[in-house]
Amino acid sequence: YDLSSNEDKDEFLKDTSAIANSFGPNGYIVIGFNPRDYSYHDARLADANLDDESKIQDIVIKRVSYPFKFEVRDIRFEDHSLSVIHLYPSFDKPHVLRSYKDRQHQIFVRSGTTTRNASKNDIELMFWDRKNVKPEYEIWAMITNSNLGFDGESLRLRTSLSLENLGFRPVDIREITMTLNYPQEVKGTYGVSFPEEDLFRLLRPPSIQINPNRIISVDVTWTSNRPNDPKVKNIFQEMFMANLDKILITRFRIVTSSKKVIQPKITNTSGINF
Repeated sequence: YDLSSNEDKDEFLKDTSAIANSFGPNGYIVIGFNPRDYSYHDARLADANLDDESKIQDIVIKRVSYPFKFEVRDIRFEDHSLSVIHLYPSFDKPHVLRSYKDRQHQIFVRSGTTTRNASKNDIELMFWDRKNVKPEYEIWAMITNSNLGFDGESLRLRTSLSLENLGFRPVDIREITMTLNYPQEVKGTYGVSFPEEDLFRLLRPPSIQINPNRIISVDVTWTSNRPNDPKVKNIFQEMFMANLDKILITRFRIVTSSKKVIQPKITNTSGINF
């Protein structure tokens, strides 16, 4: 592709959107591969006559309604420099080209080795296929065997934590935080302005890696970020005396090593005991 040319921009968007719209899993375009004679030659998408590779994303954003997600990787194969365009399964199909040559609002699909305009059946299949698309990141969390106490300096929460990766990417976890919501009954106890919520972070968080379709279980200790208050211990004693043994988890957040933020779904908790 010569992406400085409007004609080649049209063909690039036609080819990539057709694969993004098609039924099935991930799609790939290999730059430098000739499917007619199965030969290879040196060619990279970085050589597409653009000042910056990020402008490839700009072309898609400007020309496609509901832009599809893709990634470009340069590889070496049989002594040739090639580029592979990886097109991810899409929740947002159909992807509509706002303009293609002299026509407006075009939808393309890939059928075998050819690219064609989408039919009514193709569009219906796109909507049906959307429910089968696996997300890039999806974590389900379950917290059990919880025990909350006061160690003289801060609030500590010890739990068993189970995490299930239902996305298609492996997840390398570097930080986990959760926010607890306290019962109304403890507000104002002992004249302390007790917060409705407390943010807890993992104390010395372990390096947790979860591959797709895997579940891990770990025992962890959390610590509150709230400054030490000598009256806090009395409040927790009062909560214990009142037999208030349930605290709600209102927010749960995971940060990966690549600084990706994931909001896991909480499937079940056993309550937080004192």
